[in-house]
Amino acid sequence: YYKKIMSHVDRELYHKKLRDWMAKLLEAVNADKKAASKEVQELMQKYTEIVSMIHPFSKTRWLKMGVDISENRDIYLSWGKVHPKLPEFLAEAIKIYGERLPD
Repeated sequence: YYKKIMSHVDRELYHKKLRDWMAKLLEAVNADKKAASKEVQELMQKYTEIVSMIHPFSKTRWLKMGVDISENRDIYLSWGKVHPKLPEFLAEAIKIYGERLPD
């Protein structure tokens, strides 16, 4: 699956963007930023750009991603390994950003 979705992507660029985004997201979590803050919501915009590199972006897919982080134990735990506060923080930030997207 990974090879298939990444076959048309500049992997080096994708991973660089993802690492940079994650570093900034973790800075926001560690600084106790609110998920609704301008800074965090700008990070969600950046994340949509990164996600769009590998598959089409839509409001429905975006919101499902946030729900999956909250409700899928494996996904929750994988984000939690990065930072214990990250799953809830990211799910909330995704939801807030997604609610503002056009249908």
